[in-house]
Amino acid sequence: MLIHAWVQKPYTIKYLNKKSKKGINSAIQKGKIFHLWFHPFNLATAPNKLITGLEEIIDYATNMRKSGKLEIKTMGETAEEFLEE
Repeated sequence: MLIHAWVQKPYTIKYLNKKSKKGINSAIQKGKIFHLWFHPFNLATAPNKLITGLEEIIDYATNMRKSGKLEIKTMGETAEEFLEE
């Protein structure tokens, strides 16, 4: 029997934002979906820093949308599209 102990590595906001932007750019280039998710309790550890970091990612995605490179949809809208196919 194998037991794995998963330890959450502490990432910096700068690293997470860079990784998110890279994921958004990859989705744009490949015509794929980028899904940004987190648990609300994740914001409790350092709310001001994390909210500022989240705003940076949202601003980046908004700029990509305004430039016509990205569509922003809810999970419900995405599910409806897949069900219609």
